[in-house]
Amino acid sequence: MRRVILQAIIITLASMAVGAVVNAIRSDVDAKGNPRRLSWVTPPPPELGPADLVGLEEAQQLWAESRAVFLDARQPEDFAAGHIANAHNLPVDRFAEFYPEVAAWLTPDGHIIVYCDGEQCELSHRLMTQLRELGYRHVRVLHNGWTVWRRAGLPTATGAGR
Repeated sequence: MRRVILQAIIITLASMAVGAVVNAIRSDVDAKGNPRRLSWVTPPPPELGPADLVGLEEAQQLWAESRAVFLDARQPEDFAAGHIANAHNLPVDRFAEFYPEVAAWLTPDGHIIVYCDGEQCELSHRLMTQLRELGYRHVRVLHNGWTVWRRAGLPTATGAGR
């Protein structure tokens, strides 16, 4: 029995060592040219202040007047299952893949509303940060956006979108 436990410990430590080496030498990069290494420690979520958030009423008004681009930070399958009408899908975890198509709808001075779903969802927070780093100045988060929009009975759509 001791031998089996010792072997299990050795295999576990060897696996951890191989994983650490592979992570250290990864050569792929994200949209900004940063290496895509796994973090040893999960970074804290960005802290949002009042200027980072948009309320449902204001978001609805911006949507009704076509004065903002709405970006859904969730995965394509979640977006296809239901999203804010006329929104574009820009999954934060696949930013480099989706951004070129979505960029055509964005301007540095235009209003951008990002959202995801759930009280604990941080995808929209991360997307806001990425867009601001690219020079978009008026990006705000509709907290728990999909849920609050849907519950308010505001226009929604399904499918992959445009």
